[in-house]
Amino acid sequence: MELNHEPFSNCSFRVCRFCKKTRILDHRAAKKFPLGAYKYAGKIINVQFACANLVDTTCESEQDIAPLVLKDSIPDRWLIVQMSSNPQMPTCALLVKNNGTYLTNTASENILKIELLHKYHYDGHPFSRCESSLLADCKPTGKIILGFVGRRGFQPIFKNVQSYEFAIASAREAKCCQPWFDNIKNPENPSEILDIQKICTIKILHAIVNSLKILTCLKCSRQTPGFDIPYAELKVLENTHKKYSEIGRASGRERE
Repeated sequence: MELNHEPFSNCSFRVCRFCKKTRILDHRAAKKFPLGAYKYAGKIINVQFACANLVDTTCESEQDIAPLVLKDSIPDRWLIVQMSSNPQMPTCALLVKNNGTYLTNTASENILKIELLHKYHYDGHPFSRCESSLLADCKPTGKIILGFVGRRGFQPIFKNVQSYEFAIASAREAKCCQPWFDNIKNPENPSEILDIQKICTIKILHAIVNSLKILTCLKCSRQTPGFDIPYAELKVLENTHKKYSEIGRASGRERE
């Protein structure tokens, strides 16, 4: 399948927490499912991603990248991939271009000169240190030894990588692209602690609305929405336990 690589110029790799397959997300979907974590109820919770969060995608769908065996015919552009089954440290890849020339001053005839076009990795991954010009020792099994030209010839830097190609025509979209986190500095940073003040405020407001009841005047029988308990004692559900809301407690302190 001939693919246009432009749709993959601004995307991210993610791993499903259920099937462990690698998915390629577009820019908005990557911000919807960042690699960081958030604090809630005194705990650090990782952002959860699953195939079902994407449009027309399930765990039964084929993986977004397919193994590529480099034999007689080598494509113009392909991926060098380090696979992962960890959703917090997902699969990383390098999009490379083959210039079609072999090195003649090495013992192996399968060492190719390649040009680095794009990097797909999370913060801190060794792929971030890769230079634009690299060498790839291609094995018949699809295994790749990535390296560079040193004083003593070919110097390997990655041995546990493989050749892959894109198996989809473009990056996948999320069913809902609106993130419920506060400002996200870098969706590819697994150590970032995300703020969730906005969603917590909405949760408290929902709890307040759910606590409203119809109050009837004993004299005129008119009805109006209101509370049958002091406002400062309003509680919200948090991890199946009702706790006082921040808004209610603040209101109680002001009256005191």
